[in-house]
Amino acid sequence: LPDILRVDLDILFIGINPGIVSSQKGHHYAGHNNHFWGCLFESGLVKEKLTYADDSLCPDRYNFGFTNIVSRCTRSCDELTRTELVAGGRELLSKIKRATPRIVAFVGVEVYDSFLEAYSEAASNPAEARAKFKRTSLGSQKWRIQVKKQNSSEIKVIRLFVMPSTSGRVVQYQKEDKLEFFKDLKALLDELKAS
Repeated sequence: LPDILRVDLDILFIGINPGIVSSQKGHHYAGHNNHFWGCLFESGLVKEKLTYADDSLCPDRYNFGFTNIVSRCTRSCDELTRTELVAGGRELLSKIKRATPRIVAFVGVEVYDSFLEAYSEAASNPAEARAKFKRTSLGSQKWRIQVKKQNSSEIKVIRLFVMPSTSGRVVQYQKEDKLEFFKDLKALLDELKAS
């Protein structure tokens, strides 16, 4: 499943890995029971109802992009190995630094936790980094990624946002619960654009 990225996105949505349906259709969040596209519209992040087939339009229309921490397609994320997730986390950090989005939205707690593990392992003191950047709740995270933009002295501050997976298989959070996180994400984006 190809990444949909460009520099200076407003939001970069990061999933764990493509499911079978997304891989077959060649689009992000394409599973029939995935709540992503409905929540995106109902939260007001987009002004029109979109489907997975519209994912490639999102950078131009809404300044949103998409990637996954692991590119390998599986039926379930339980099939992914720790090695794959940590390696994916390292590659993800590189993608984030190149794309410099305003917000990185981790669509799934496992996505963030895997990213944090890779980020911590790359730090000079991994245990300290793990403790400092640990996720304490869902939603906006207190730590930021600071990136020096290429060919510039400008430092870009990237906000991190963690939400539950939008897969219908995630039953701990129903669609209405997931929608609240999308609304919070919209509020954060509105706040950052206003400042």
